[in-house]
Amino acid sequence: MQHWQTEHEHAEHHLISFESADIIYQIAIVLCSVCIVLKRPRMFHLAIGLGLTAMVLMLNGFFLWFKL
Repeated sequence: MQHWQTEHEHAEHHLISFESADIIYQIAIVLCSVCIVLKRPRMFHLAIGLGLTAMVLMLNGFFLWFKL
């Protein structure tokens, strides 16, 4: 039972990174849509930065470089 509990805790660390990446990707997509309509380059750069952050979190979900 302790083995499965440690496996479950390990999987939860992966899940937190994936869920965080999912939320940040959605925010970045909405910001990209808004910046297209408003033609704001700063907002586009913010959306790209959020997308890169989400990509790092997604990769962390696979490789677990750091725990959140």
